[in-house]
Amino acid sequence: MPNIPSNGQGTHSSCFPEGNWLYAKLAKDFIEDAMDGKHIASLLKERFISHLLSVPDPREEHSWERSLPVMARVMASAGMRDQLVLLEYCPPSRDRCPSRVDMVICGQDSAGKTHVVLLELKQWSCDFLRRSWKRGYVRVGAGNECVEKEHPRSQVEKYRRHMRKVLEVCDLPPDFLVFEAYAYLHNAHHLSRKAKRILYGKHHDHDLDTRLYTEEFTGALIKRLREHVGAGHGQEAFAALKEVQKRAIHAVKRLPIRRRWPFYKKMYYAFLRRMKRDWFLRWQLSALFLFVVVPLIILIGGVWWVLSR
Repeated sequence: MPNIPSNGQGTHSSCFPEGNWLYAKLAKDFIEDAMDGKHIASLLKERFISHLLSVPDPREEHSWERSLPVMARVMASAGMRDQLVLLEYCPPSRDRCPSRVDMVICGQDSAGKTHVVLLELKQWSCDFLRRSWKRGYVRVGAGNECVEKEHPRSQVEKYRRHMRKVLEVCDLPPDFLVFEAYAYLHNAHHLSRKAKRILYGKHHDHDLDTRLYTEEFTGALIKRLREHVGAGHGQEAFAALKEVQKRAIHAVKRLPIRRRWPFYKKMYYAFLRRMKRDWFLRWQLSALFLFVVVPLIILIGGVWWVLSR
């Protein structure tokens, strides 16, 4: 049985079992590490440099420093001790630049089933939230500009579908690991009705299968974590993930790959976004249509009418 160090004080690689993640410890050690945001961010930065041979983006470091202490408090409130916690988990795939899941919490429920909670942490305040032209995306205010980002619910659901496909490729039964998909917007509170409709749809359905939680529903998130991983047994969960990783290496040619947007779709949506924010471009295109395209259509129609008589 693999052993997860329970000390949590050192920063050497022995504290981080080798695998497709940057951090792997029991919940009690994670809570101790993450109560100080700067401490957990420095641990992840050190592991990022040694594992990926590059320096993390400062925005990513800021995200670790702000989001992980919040989750430490949530897990402490849920009474978690021996669940498995992974940070920056990289699902097995054939992508050149694979995605990384912010946080994974593994453990067993009261029936002895091992659950894997794929958790995406967002710092969005949602003060400025708009719909996007692109399906599965939203426009979020960031400083003085509006940035298009994938909808958190869509993002975590993709992770779950991907991991279920990995189990299939690895010839493991679907119930070998039960995957849950959560997104937690811990800075989003006092949302407007419009923001709630964009996040949740027509109904206030934060409690559906792919769950999206804001600060208002932190209590519901704690309840779900207790329901799915409350029994703990992080060692067994770690062994199960290592088995998936081992089999994925042997079945690498059959692993799923992310579906990429065709070039023409990217150009189309980029054009629509620019049209929406650039009034001068809209004026130019309107003038082109009125004074060039319309007269040209009339001229061609007139010539065709004369020749056809």
